[in-house]
Amino acid sequence: YFLRLFNKANQNELRDYFANFGPIKDARIIADERGNSKGYGFVTFESEVDAAKVLALKEEELVFKEAKLNVGHAY
Repeated sequence: YFLRLFNKANQNELRDYFANFGPIKDARIIADERGNSKGYGFVTFESEVDAAKVLALKEEELVFKEAKLNVGHAY
């Protein structure tokens, strides 16, 4: 999962960004009832190996739409 998304980010942009690290099974930005981003979302990689690569990166290495991302396991 990740935090600190800009409201203007969309799921396709998110998927494209994380696809640089490996094939993506699903990418979702969580929105309120009006469709506005709540500022976080989830990315599911097809491979645990690719997900582990992202989790091993430092915050400074994960920048999406000029924001550093805070990533972690979603349980």
